[in-house]
Amino acid sequence: MHAFIKSLALIVLLAACSKSYKTKYPYSLGDFNPELRIRLERIVQNGGVCDIPAYSSDENDVPEYYDYLIKKTSAKDLYRLINCEHPVLRAFAFNCLVQREDSAINHILLDHLDDTAIISSCMGEFGESYTRVSDYFIRRSERNSKILKMDLLDKVITKHAYLNYAYIFIDDLKNPEEKYYPVIKQMAKNAQNFFNIDRESAAIRALARFNKREDIKLIAERLSQSWSTSGYNYDSCFSVIVNDPHTAYFKIIERYYRIISWPRSREEIQNNFTTNYYKLDEKYDSFLAALISFRNKKSSAITDTIVQRGLYPFYFSRREDYRYKIYKLLKKNECPEYKKLINMLKPEATAYEKEQSKYRLQPMEVTIDPSLSKKHDARYW
Repeated sequence: MHAFIKSLALIVLLAACSKSYKTKYPYSLGDFNPELRIRLERIVQNGGVCDIPAYSSDENDVPEYYDYLIKKTSAKDLYRLINCEHPVLRAFAFNCLVQREDSAINHILLDHLDDTAIISSCMGEFGESYTRVSDYFIRRSERNSKILKMDLLDKVITKHAYLNYAYIFIDDLKNPEEKYYPVIKQMAKNAQNFFNIDRESAAIRALARFNKREDIKLIAERLSQSWSTSGYNYDSCFSVIVNDPHTAYFKIIERYYRIISWPRSREEIQNNFTTNYYKLDEKYDSFLAALISFRNKKSSAITDTIVQRGLYPFYFSRREDYRYKIYKLLKKNECPEYKKLINMLKPEATAYEKEQSKYRLQPMEVTIDPSLSKKHDARYW
C-alpha cells in the first residue's frame, strides 16, 4: 500500500510537470501550416542547431529548411516557434530572429532565461557541443540586442546562477560588487563542469577577487582538487595564486614542481612537459609567476633549482627566454631572498635586452576606417 501511494504521488508529480511544460510551450508541429511543418519535422529529426550557416558567405552551405525559416517564415510563426514544445525549434527560431535583427529578441531573451532544456549544436569539423537553450539565446544575441549588459549580467547571476553564462559573467567581474558575494560563494561550492565548460575555475577566480580571509580554506581545497584536472585552464589556478600568494596555496606550487623536476634525464623532463602541451608556455609562465610571488626561502630554493637544472619546456621557447623571464619576475618581486639569484642572472639579462633591442621594429602608424566594422555600444549586450 505504501509503495502504491508513492507511485501514485510520482505519477501526479510527473503529470503536473508535463502540464506546466505544455503551458509554457503550448505549440506543437501540428499547429503550423503543412509547408512549414515539413521543414520543422526535418529540423527535429536532425536534432542539432547548426550555427555555421548563419555566418556562411556561400549560399550552397545553407540547408534548405534553414533558408526557408530565414526568408519565408513569418515573424508571427517564428514567435510561436519560440514557444514550441521542441527545444531545437525554439533555438532555430531565435537564431532566425537574430539574423533578421528583429527587435523582439530583447524581451524574448529576458523572458526565456529559465529555458533549461538541453540542445546539441553542431560545430562542423569539431563535432557537437551541448548547451541549455537559454545559454544558446544569450550567445546568439550578443552584439545584436539592445539590453544593457549590466542588466543582463545582474539578472543571470542573481536569478539564474545555474547557467554557463552565469560563470562567464562572474569571471568578467574584475571588481565584483559585494551583493554578488553570497551567490558567487555558493557557485564556487557547487561548481561542476558542464559539457566542457570550466565552471569551477571561473567561480574560484571570482570568489578570490573578494579577498576575504575566510574563503582561503575553500579556495585552497578547490585549487588542490582541480588544478591538474581542469584541462586547458589549469594555469588559471596559478593566476589566482599570483593575486594572493597565501601560504595555504604553496602546496600546489610544490606539487607542480615535483611533476616537472623528478625525471633525471633531459628526455624524461621533456616527456613530462609535453604530456599536456596545449598552451604549455602560458601555463609554465603562470606557474613561474605564482612561484616567485611568494618571496620566501622555499620559493627562492625552487627557483634556483629550476635555473640550475634548466627545467624549461624547450620545445616551446629558448633557454635564454626563460632565464630572462625569471629574472624579470625576480626583479618585480625583489626581496632579500632573491638577491643572490638576481645578481647571478643580471649580466645575462642585460646582454639579452641588448640583443633583443636590435630586432625591435619602430611602431607603424595605422589608420582604420570605422565604417568597415559594425558599430557596437559596449554598454549593451
